[in-house]
Amino acid sequence: MIAGLIIIAVGAVLLLNQLGIFPHGIVVHFWPVALIVVGLIKIFNGKGRGEWLAGGCLIVGGVLLQTNSLGITHITLSQAWPMFIIVVGLMVVRIRSRERRAEGPRPQPTPISTPFTYSEAAKGT
Repeated sequence: MIAGLIIIAVGAVLLLNQLGIFPHGIVVHFWPVALIVVGLIKIFNGKGRGEWLAGGCLIVGGVLLQTNSLGITHITLSQAWPMFIIVVGLMVVRIRSRERRAEGPRPQPTPISTPFTYSEAAKGT
């Protein structure tokens, strides 16, 4: 339902921009705000850490894109692509840690009982 409302809102904003109700180019300069809003929704409505992480990534990405659009920062995709690798790595670590927690604690190896001691083996008995 939230996704549908967001799509309707985006469509309405684009329609108003096309009709000239918004100043020319406002949508081009402020579209990253949509990423920030979606990120906030994911954080506040998220049921787990994965959704919180995704929301945080959307907020950080939206802020970076918005500050670039306004001319505050000048980060290009060629400079920012390592962040995507870091995010993928964080997601892999999160998934693996979740799998380990689901498996439970690892059983401790049982000691092997031998019929004789090592000193007896050294004597040849």
